[in-house]
Parts: sequence; structure tokens; C-alpha cells
Amino acid sequence: MVIIGKYKLERNENLDEYYSALGVPYIARKMMVMSSPVLDISQEGEKWSIKSSTLLRTVESLFTPNEPYEETLPSGDILKVELA
Repeated sequence: MVIIGKYKLERNENLDEYYSALGVPYIARKMMVMSSPVLDISQEGEKWSIKSSTLLRTVESLFTPNEPYEETLPSGDILKVELA
């Protein structure tokens, strides 16, 4: 299965409710729901990159499978992630 490539959001469901549950402030939440992000997934050696780009900002997650890493959520909270 090949997942490397660029993907554009076609639709979302309940995204506003999801961001609200995460504690994202109202105005930021509405702006994010109105945007159409593009995901760019790439791999260089063992490292993977998932970059989400919108009109407002670009967020990139760099990780190596089976190694924990931290990601900052839109609310500012830090999420500890471990991919197996």
C-alpha cells in the first residue's frame, strides 16, 4: 500500500464538534473548519513526515515508527504519540 503523496480534503463531518471537545477557541475553530487542508505525506529513510497546509498555517509531524514523539494540538496541549 502506497500512502506517500498529496491529499486534499473533500469533506469533513463533525469537525467543529471535535475541535470544540479539544478546547480550541471559537474563532480559531471556525477558521479551521472553513479551510481545506492539503496533506503531504513523505518518507526519507526511516523518518516519515505528515505536513498539513491551510491558508492559516502549516503543521508538520516528523516521526519514526516505533519511536515515541510529541505533537502540539491546535489547543496548545502536547500529545505524546507512539506508533507501532
